[in-house]
Amino acid sequence: MKIFKSIIPVAAVTAMMSPASLCGAELEFSYNTMDLEPQSYGYAKVEAYDVAIRIDDPVLVGTKVKGFYVPAGNVGTSDHTAWLSTELRLDKKVNKPDITSQTATVGDDGYLRVNFDEPYTITDKGVYVGYSLKVNELLDETDAYPVAVVEGTNPDGLYIHTSRSRLKWIDNSSLFGIVSAMTVVLEGDFSPNAAGVSTDEIVYLPVGKEGTVDAVITNSGSSPISSIGYTYKAGEITGSGIVSPSSPIKAMYGAKGTVAIPVEAIPEVGTFDFSLTIDKVNGEVNAISEATCGAELEVLPFIPVNRPLVEEYTGFWCGYCPVGYVALETLRKEYDDAFIAAAYHNGDEISTVANELFPSYVEGFPSSFVNRGLNEVYPGDLGVEWPRLRKAVALAEIDASVEWADAEKKNLVATSTFRFVKDMNGADIKIGYILIADGLTDPEWAQSNYLSGNTALEGECAELFINGGSKVKGLVFNDVVLSSEGIYGVDGSVPADIKAETPYTHSFTFDTSSVRNLDGEPVIQNPDKLRVIAFVYDSYADEIFNSASSDYADGGSFSVIDSVGAGGAGVVATEYFDLQGRRISRPSSGLYMRAEKMSDGRNRVSKVIVK
Repeated sequence: MKIFKSIIPVAAVTAMMSPASLCGAELEFSYNTMDLEPQSYGYAKVEAYDVAIRIDDPVLVGTKVKGFYVPAGNVGTSDHTAWLSTELRLDKKVNKPDITSQTATVGDDGYLRVNFDEPYTITDKGVYVGYSLKVNELLDETDAYPVAVVEGTNPDGLYIHTSRSRLKWIDNSSLFGIVSAMTVVLEGDFSPNAAGVSTDEIVYLPVGKEGTVDAVITNSGSSPISSIGYTYKAGEITGSGIVSPSSPIKAMYGAKGTVAIPVEAIPEVGTFDFSLTIDKVNGEVNAISEATCGAELEVLPFIPVNRPLVEEYTGFWCGYCPVGYVALETLRKEYDDAFIAAAYHNGDEISTVANELFPSYVEGFPSSFVNRGLNEVYPGDLGVEWPRLRKAVALAEIDASVEWADAEKKNLVATSTFRFVKDMNGADIKIGYILIADGLTDPEWAQSNYLSGNTALEGECAELFINGGSKVKGLVFNDVVLSSEGIYGVDGSVPADIKAETPYTHSFTFDTSSVRNLDGEPVIQNPDKLRVIAFVYDSYADEIFNSASSDYADGGSFSVIDSVGAGGAGVVATEYFDLQGRRISRPSSGLYMRAEKMSDGRNRVSKVIVK
């Protein structure tokens, strides 16, 4: 099993079957409700595939299945068919649909599409909509992994049977959290303006202040949703209004979008009932008469600034690890000091923590976790997942500071200040610390790079690797973890009986003179540019509640904005490298990497064009 990013151009089919082209009796249906980019999934074997979804929504009984479309490779595949069935049945290990089956084709845009000869009317038993193909040769990724999927969980979202790897029908959505990227075209008496609504089971607001509750709007009508009218009740307070999503919600059955519902100030801390009703869609009465959801509303004394902690695992030897390098640099520039990351290196000159001491179980490189636990996120997806996780309400807030305890700058004292939003049992809660270095660089360090020419890589510094060779030198490495001390939290750092709003402090000292890489070599290049990440950690649940970074040991700001040009530092030495990482003594015209050593000890690398 493996998942790859799709190389199929999604825009082609979006334009062909845009909502504006639908007549009033047609509506699209898909388990790709967030309109995500398809990925390729499969088993990398020469074999036959059968793929299906199930439509079993009582609201859709009586509507007709006209056809569907789905990304599917055609370079090394053949025997494409589309089918409908009331059940998933095998006869001598071969799929046997009982409604209809017909030949399908894959167009030049990489999409298998079909219009059934006879539209099928959905009954109260539901219907399986599927397609089959045969992989003859593993000529590219879409042959080796021919099933188009997106992230999602729905028990009817993805069934797969193959002739070698999956000899029985398997519910892949429940097992792996993925659903088919298939879009089914339905025909029926659909209302143009219909929407459902949901919220989190628990929603939060600060006491005495206006706030917002995020609501997920689900389109069940044949028109895009550009505005919704709502009413709510929060405890004894009621309100109403009209809001619009940031972009219209697609005219597809089940398509989703999020809106922020303004809620008036609640005057007291406590737990209240909350209900929300969608009355109107696009200015018209909602065709769904009972579009109401309920939640538990917790009114808190304050809402902490949430800084989810990213822990990334990387190494110079790892050719795909530039994905993580680009992600961390990009998010740092975009979110400034709200983005907190710690990079654990493996098998290179700045590896300081042995694999067995990593705070998360790492199966391969690159990898990353957000707030620990099972929250593994592929580094290339951090740009989407980290902002989403940041929207959650943290149970605690924390700040951090550092100062030297001695003139020799050997003992760095980190002090954390923290408080919680409600009374808690602190038996398993600890404050953790991570010693971090930014700006580590060496002209001889070479980052392996498998992403040369891969224009799918986006973000800050991406061109360093897209235009680079198999090894890229001259890079500056930030967020580097220097010690295993403190990464699991400190016993006794949090009171056993936590009181809401009460500020607590704790200090922890790092002996920086003992910091070495796993080969026993010094790692710290500039003691004044060290900083410490402090975090609130539930050791029993293996969950980080919140985190923060201190400023630098010399008092310089951790903020990207504030630290640019700090102290008026000048350039004391400059070297140039070509994009393959080779040092160039006399650069001629062309594109180069310029490595500059600053008077304050910092190092910076930039891309320049020499004319």
